[in-house]
Amino acid sequence: MSSPDRSWPFDLVDPADVLGPKDEADFMAQVIEEAELAGWLWHHETDSRKSNRGLPDLILVRPPRVIWAECKTDKAASKLTPEQRLWLDTLKACGQEVYVWRPSHRDRILEILR
Repeated sequence: MSSPDRSWPFDLVDPADVLGPKDEADFMAQVIEEAELAGWLWHHETDSRKSNRGLPDLILVRPPRVIWAECKTDKAASKLTPEQRLWLDTLKACGQEVYVWRPSHRDRILEILR
């Protein structure tokens, strides 16, 4: 009689779901994946060195909404720069939907994207 395979349930678990994203880029990739599944168009400036500083990481569009989202990690050191804060505050003052998203906000992000 062979011994039961005790590893099978654990093979189905993505380590990122348990440990969370490794960094900001990994987290943003998860947000983009969820946004695509929910039918959002998205844009991320891949090389921001030639762009204005502080522009939010993601622009998500699904009529009638446009979302501007800055993705940060849950680490204490992951704070908004003054330029990021200026962009987000200015967009909000223009009536835009703006967010600073962190991995710990996952449930709320999924609600917003639905």
